Amino acid sequence: MAENLLPLLKYVVDEVEIVEDAPEVDYNLDLFRLEYKNLAAGNISLWHSVVYPAIQMDLSIINLYFTGKIQNDYTIINRSERYNNLFIDLSEYNQFENLKFVGTDKEFRIISASVKNIEHLKVDNFLELARYIAGCKLFIGNQSMPFAIAEQLKVKRILEQHYLCPNVIPQGGECYVYQTNDQLHNIINLIK
Repeated sequence: MAENLLPLLKYVVDEVEIVEDAPEVDYNLDLFRLEYKNLAAGNISLWHSVVYPAIQMDLSIINLYFTGKIQNDYTIINRSERYNNLFIDLSEYNQFENLKFVGTDKEFRIISASVKNIEHLKVDNFLELARYIAGCKLFIGNQSMPFAIAEQLKVKRILEQHYLCPNVIPQGGECYVYQTNDQLHNIINLIK
């Protein structure tokens, strides 16, 4: 995962390296796990500011940019095995055309059992994933790394928010959140 994340971090930050047991680092991105007491609540995007109060971002604006012409005739879906509602009727997604799924082979097998018109888009790293997300006309996902990227890009997005752990709270841009089939159905009817 770290190797896949490194190209995206290098795109955003001047100097990044993967280290093991380093005595000194500028920012320990796992430190919030010791400081933040309720990881099932709040806004996951703010957890690092608990440990590093000097790090503040306006989460309502685009924080990740790509230049150049962007293709936008496809919808990207990501549904990780974590933080998904097993009672959601994924066949609702069959209403969309030109669907591309990003995720593991196992996750693709699960979603393709219900969503028939979907292609598995495999990427080499998270920078390539971010470029695809930047070019999509819609991103649909649950609480995951790809959704976090979509959130930073502020692409049009739909979040399947986990009802027991609603710690992803989208901000800015055009975004919809659902926890039930009825909510998903209403959102799809609204944006189609």
